[in-house]
Amino acid sequence: KKLLETKIFLKKLLSIFLYRRIKKRKNNENTIRKAIINSASTSSNSLYITGDSPQIIQEKTTDKY
Repeated sequence: KKLLETKIFLKKLLSIFLYRRIKKRKNNENTIRKAIINSASTSSNSLYITGDSPQIIQEKTTDKY
């Protein structure tokens, strides 16, 4: 039972942490998008999916849940 409680607690902590990160990221998204549009190099930037910031794509490939 103690183990289960710890698991639930950790899940709550994680969800709060992720929520805060996403909230922060939303604020940075427009800035990042502008930087992508303004940057001259199209070779790497054209690979990014529209709506996804480079940060998110990088996390998708590096983060192992």
